[in-house]
Amino acid sequence: MEGCSQNEDKELAHFVNISFGSQAETKYLLHPASSMKHQDESISADIERPVRSFWPKTLEFLSASKQGRTA
Repeated sequence: MEGCSQNEDKELAHFVNISFGSQAETKYLLHPASSMKHQDESISADIERPVRSFWPKTLEFLSASKQGRTA
């Protein structure tokens, strides 16, 4: 049983790491899309709002997981 939890924590940390990368990519792509008028700024704002609210939580989790405090 002990190894099972440890493996789940590693998988969760891996998933959150991928999520963090996806958030970064979304933030990166929204700005030029709006600047070049490929996307309406209000749509970009609607997409960016949840990314901004989730970003600090993801960073906090990643930091905790690197210090072994994911449980």
